Amino acid sequence: MQFDILIDTAQTDDSYVEIFKSWRSFSDLFENARRMRVVTYCDSPEFILDLFEDLDELESLEVIVGDVGDYRERLIEKPDLADRLERLRREGKLTIYLCENKEVHSKLYLIEYADTADESVDDGESKGESDQMTFDYDEQAEADDVAESEGSPAKVIVGSPNLSRNAWSNQTNVGVVYETTTASDLFENFEDLYRDHRDSYNNDGPFLEDLTEQIERSEDDREEVIKLFTEGAVGTQDELGEVHGRLADHIDAEVDTVDLVLGDEGDEELPNDESETTTERDLGSETDEAEPGLEDAPQDRITLSLRGYDESTVDTLSQMSDFDATVSNDALTTTPDAFQRYAQQVFDVPTMHLDQEGEQLKFHYDGTVYRVTRLPEDPQQVNDALAEIEAYFETVDDYGNSNNPTAVKAHMYEALLWFFWAPFANRQAAFYQRHGINLDKALPYLYVFGESNGGKGTFCRFALSLISGNRVEAPVDADEIGKRKVRNLRSVHTSFPVVVDDITKQKVNSLDTLRNYWSGW
Repeated sequence: MQFDILIDTAQTDDSYVEIFKSWRSFSDLFENARRMRVVTYCDSPEFILDLFEDLDELESLEVIVGDVGDYRERLIEKPDLADRLERLRREGKLTIYLCENKEVHSKLYLIEYADTADESVDDGESKGESDQMTFDYDEQAEADDVAESEGSPAKVIVGSPNLSRNAWSNQTNVGVVYETTTASDLFENFEDLYRDHRDSYNNDGPFLEDLTEQIERSEDDREEVIKLFTEGAVGTQDELGEVHGRLADHIDAEVDTVDLVLGDEGDEELPNDESETTTERDLGSETDEAEPGLEDAPQDRITLSLRGYDESTVDTLSQMSDFDATVSNDALTTTPDAFQRYAQQVFDVPTMHLDQEGEQLKFHYDGTVYRVTRLPEDPQQVNDALAEIEAYFETVDDYGNSNNPTAVKAHMYEALLWFFWAPFANRQAAFYQRHGINLDKALPYLYVFGESNGGKGTFCRFALSLISGNRVEAPVDADEIGKRKVRNLRSVHTSFPVVVDDITKQKVNSLDTLRNYWSGW
């Protein structure tokens, strides 16, 4: 847009060019401001908030930011800042507009003062004595103009200064300052110029308006909604693992935890007249009464921000859309059950992790968080469980064909101990790493070797059922294992053991990724 500025008019009490050699000389013009509307190229949300709170008389501040389209990135991991900005926006005190489709280098300041705020407008000190040049105009022309209309004192600044303290230590800016009133045609023209910037380059309305809508729609606490809004990528090498970890943390925090222990009588899923045996109930047998179906699993919805993540990461996560989840470049919304089924399909293993502070081992399955580290209340429960394990080992004597049944049972016992150790491998890895020990050489893999139909697969299913309370029993088929599969297991964010059935020696040797699997840990 274009409009004429008449120098010889009574609509400006004074007009001058000023050189601003410091932030202070520039910000002096904001003193006693009641309302400000600004177009600036660079700034920061922290600075805008500080400026608003530092100006005691300021009632309203609007800022059009010209250098970024995604201003939200500057709020990542800053929930307190987002909370304060949203409250001020909701109250109509502080409004930020973005230029999503074009970089805008304009600098325009519309400053309105209270009626008594401009008493020192002719004071040479306030305008900078040596850095100011005044436009002279015909005094007779001034006398011929109409008297100034009513309105509050105002200033308009057009020039190079940004609304930022950055670089003022070695930067000089110049601006044209017009002293006028809010009722003047001149000020109205500049208001049109301001609105032209806002309406031409802003598409989505005021910044954080979407956050306000989320807070109003959500049943979650305000704090939780804002925390989610300010989440984003934090620059880790393994972005997929980072998202999986964040999902696991949310599931732990939001989903009720069920203790998976032997002899637990607190299973309220079972009716009082259920005839199921104690052993079946304690080990989590998958009867219709004891185990809710997937359609009945808890469906607490979890939403994570995906802003800042690579497209490949979002593409992998988009596979969750097959399980009642929605994925876009901005956000992922899923349920604990959907996340678990996705993990099972893509990685063939449930998520499990050790909470070292709480000394709790948890894994997620069928939309539930199971805790497997609660101590039994009665030592007899341990005796009964060990008796079941011994009974399984004794099948070697009853059905096995071996020259040394005792050695076979010893190997089975050692292998079972390895299964029980596997969820804690990360803790051992941390210990080794602190002492400079090569993890790839120190952390073992378990190989169960034997002839066909020798019970290897049965043993693996038995061990998996003990760890998971019968929820995970099937090993991974060897045909599905390759280098990429092994490499991707780093991103699962799980310490649940991956068991591969019927894999050949040649296939194992071809998986050279196993030899340096821990090197990037």
